[in-house]
Amino acid sequence: MKTLLLATALLLSANVSASTYEQCKGVTTVAESVMKARQSGASLDQVMEVVIAQGMESDMTPIIMLAYDVPRYGTESYRSGAINDFKSKILKVCMEIK
Repeated sequence: MKTLLLATALLLSANVSASTYEQCKGVTTVAESVMKARQSGASLDQVMEVVIAQGMESDMTPIIMLAYDVPRYGTESYRSGAINDFKSKILKVCMEIK
């Protein structure tokens, strides 16, 4: 959880002029994409390569690690639930620390 707070704080510090919700919404959009990749079967290696190529490795690594702590589910409804739960968790933590 401390890692998640640190990652979120780093992402938020990049744009202090936007509203808290808008900042957190941006973080959750990326977190949702990471969890979609996770639930679709993308390997940790593949996700890290994309993040590194975009220059976001230090900011996103903690969120990626949290996503890969969640099991990959076999049915679409469970995958969708995992994605929504993860997105909500990241938004909640982000809004709480701001």
